[in-house]
Amino acid sequence: MSAQRGPKVKMSIVQLAQRAGVSHSTVSRVINGRAGVSAELLAKVQHAIEETGYQPPPPSHRPGPRLNRRRTANARPTRRRHNGQHVIGVVVLEAHYRYTASLFAARLNGIQQQAAEYGYSVQVFYVDQTHKIPDAIRQRRVDGLIFDGPSSSPLVEAMMAYAPSIWSGSHQDPSGMKVLAGNYLIGRMAAEYLLRRGHKQLGFLGVQHSYPAFPARAEAFEATALRANARVQCWTDDEPHLLIGSEEEMMQMRRGLDQQVARLAEAKTQVTGLFVPSDMMTCVVYASLRDRGIQPGRDIDIISCSNDRPYLMGLRPQPATIDVGAELIGRKSVELLLWSMNRGREDREVHLTVEPVLIEPRQW
Repeated sequence: MSAQRGPKVKMSIVQLAQRAGVSHSTVSRVINGRAGVSAELLAKVQHAIEETGYQPPPPSHRPGPRLNRRRTANARPTRRRHNGQHVIGVVVLEAHYRYTASLFAARLNGIQQQAAEYGYSVQVFYVDQTHKIPDAIRQRRVDGLIFDGPSSSPLVEAMMAYAPSIWSGSHQDPSGMKVLAGNYLIGRMAAEYLLRRGHKQLGFLGVQHSYPAFPARAEAFEATALRANARVQCWTDDEPHLLIGSEEEMMQMRRGLDQQVARLAEAKTQVTGLFVPSDMMTCVVYASLRDRGIQPGRDIDIISCSNDRPYLMGLRPQPATIDVGAELIGRKSVELLLWSMNRGREDREVHLTVEPVLIEPRQW
């Protein structure tokens, strides 16, 4: 006997997701014909729809691209007007942006500049896990969403059900459309720079290793050095991610870095080439090294990352650094979002990586 379709019932996408045992965003992708759903999850959602007789709302009431609305690659996406504007929402998760405030500002500037070129305005939402879905998102007054944060959550998945969405910056979850900083490329570039300068005793030093960019940089740095038969030592912590903003939090970061520098100074094998994964950290590391009689540039060669000039200008000698391309990440995030809004179901997700650029030390 074939299974009979259940009676038609009125239920929400959240209830259907619970019935299927999947996330809200997965159900949203299925009913809107979007990419990023495995065959197994697709079967679960379809089975739940068959069992419950779920009827999705009319296409005009659903966010995202439609299955039968495929356009050419150069076509501009269909845009909904809200108070006379086309709107892209940028959702900043928790307060991690305070740690990378200058990079976030550059990324946001890139988003705003590129959105303006396509006739969109940008609305920024700062949320954490205690917040509810912002009214503008819940009421579908945005055409698409760019998420900025290290990882997803049930709240994020719920927001993704309301509009086409991508991730921007450093993000550790494997699923979802995203534009990423080239963190593995950064780690490799830092190691190659020190190796070219003749160093064979290399080190990686940092704190806040739960921030997704830093372990990726450390892993690539170590692998590249080992392939070149160099020795690598890593000094990091396992503390939870700190939100750099208050004076207390800044002092906590300084104490953590000072502890790692103390371990470096006490190491039996002297490191001559050091990679610090953030210009903010590098400022603290310079001072901590000097407190222990270790002179940057003379006793140890340092390469940093971010190309955050306000931090670098006060350092003597100035270290090499790596530009992550924050503004370009913002621009490409808008392009990927608009592209995804213009497509129907895709066979696979798209992950874009912005190539980093080495910045040689400046002589002031």
